[in-house]
Amino acid sequence: MYKTKADTSYYYLSKLNNLQKPTILELGVNNGWSTINFLKHITQFGGELFSIDIKDCSKTINNKVTSEINLVNWNFLQSNDLNIKYILKNFPKLNEGIDLLFVDSYHDETHVKKILETWFLYVKKNGFIYFDDTESILYRKKKNFTLSVCNDSIDKYVYNFYCNNLEQIDYIKYFKGSGMSEFKKLSPKGTAANFSGKTWRYSLVLSKIYLFLKKLIYKIKSKDKK
Repeated sequence: MYKTKADTSYYYLSKLNNLQKPTILELGVNNGWSTINFLKHITQFGGELFSIDIKDCSKTINNKVTSEINLVNWNFLQSNDLNIKYILKNFPKLNEGIDLLFVDSYHDETHVKKILETWFLYVKKNGFIYFDDTESILYRKKKNFTLSVCNDSIDKYVYNFYCNNLEQIDYIKYFKGSGMSEFKKLSPKGTAANFSGKTWRYSLVLSKIYLFLKKLIYKIKSKDKK
């Protein structure tokens, strides 16, 4: 949704190389940036792309089509990406499982949570989930309050979800550009995720006191060694 000049497509395209004729579900098309990347891969190596957007993006990439892109295996549906019954009715193949789920629709922590509640079950074992825009440093440098808060809130939720599902997923965060986070699913398709667990958090006040004392002790010990 919010793009920077940094290209993060390498991260998910490199993983697609290990998947034979993947089924890709893209949530959020907007200007077709990721759609084009997926279609280039599919045209060369096979697979099928299913794209969902609340807006009509069916003609978004028409003027970007080249010899590298074949639209035969692109399926677009205008819909809320949480309307799973409607989506599966139009795209029944998704019932067989998803190899790569790309999340780049409404940038909101609650919406990302609902996406995982809706689609996590359908991702195959050793499949991938990507969350675009999970780093705020570029926007914080520009003092852009809204985008910084949005990216940080999604980043926090993605991390907490990982903490509650350690046995089900591997997690990598890429900091380039506006950030991208990656889940590799270790559990089989149909395995439910844990959405209710809470990870223990230490007191921020006590942590500052502890670090202050630790620093003080370090300085005292350093003087003794001189």
